[in-house]
Amino acid sequence: FATVESIKARPWLIDDFDRLAEDLAITLPAKWGKAVIFLDNAGCDFILGVMPFARELALEGVRVVLAANEKPSLNDLTADEVIKVSAQLAEIDPDLEALIEAGFFEVVSTGNDTPLIDFADVSDELNDAAADADLIVLEGMGRGIESNLDAKFTVDTLHLGLIKDPRVAQELGGEMYDCVCRYKPIDPVDDSTTD
Repeated sequence: FATVESIKARPWLIDDFDRLAEDLAITLPAKWGKAVIFLDNAGCDFILGVMPFARELALEGVRVVLAANEKPSLNDLTADEVIKVSAQLAEIDPDLEALIEAGFFEVVSTGNDTPLIDFADVSDELNDAAADADLIVLEGMGRGIESNLDAKFTVDTLHLGLIKDPRVAQELGGEMYDCVCRYKPIDPVDDSTTD
């Protein structure tokens, strides 16, 4: 509770939420067809953060891939744990159960076992699942801020996290418990400027 009380109000250290909200507000069909969400911490972070967001995307017709570590690392979820917890959540949420049964959710292993992620070294399963994705969500300080904040992607990218390391805060010119919401949509190509 003390940590929650210390979280700063908007504008955050990196705050692209207003632009993200515009794209999230697009009515059916949704802007994206498939989203890959790279998961971070276990517990309330997944149950009260990632899953409600993923569920809302799926309700808008977006297929969701939940990408988690292969093996345990710190308090991060593994792919096997994501499957188990998702099934438990579906038992108490009929909409989530229907979305899972309809194939809107897929859980894959990243092939990694660290809090950070190197996209040059991920599982074939993840590469196959992400081949037709048009949104990548990097959730958590390790995956979304510390190791990939400036990574270049060819699809829309959302980085969400809370800074919990003094070194990372210093590198970004922020403070402990600053929030990051970096949304990098890919602008459509102007056909008049291409050959």
